[in-house]
Amino acid sequence: MEENKEEVKSSPIQNNTDKKDINFFLVFIFISLFLVVFSAMYNLFIRKDYDFLVETSCDNTNEVCFYRDCEEGECPPNELSFYKQYHMRAYDFDKCENEDCTSFCKTSGKCEPVLCTDSDIENGICVFPIDEIENLEI
Repeated sequence: MEENKEEVKSSPIQNNTDKKDINFFLVFIFISLFLVVFSAMYNLFIRKDYDFLVETSCDNTNEVCFYRDCEEGECPPNELSFYKQYHMRAYDFDKCENEDCTSFCKTSGKCEPVLCTDSDIENGICVFPIDEIENLEI
């Protein structure tokens, strides 16, 4: 009977249940996933490392402006028919007053203006000042 007890104690089945091996592959996957999520959150919410495309009001009698027809219901909440576009960094957007970046973009130099391309002009998206149109026709 003593022999049977010794056999049970030394059986390989019982030895396997006592040990709990760490699955290093799952640990590696978990740590990698955590680093990717942390890096994305850090870049988006803390560093604010991305660009905004900002629309500001534009006077079409003096400046080249983008144009959209607001009567068709395609206007954003700012309801600007004539507007200028700027690229700016997200961390600079906090410096705009009431989400209107007109004065900030004109004074700071941290906004990059978006210029009209040839395809924009052909499609009627860009509008030139009246004096400039008369000079082009001559």
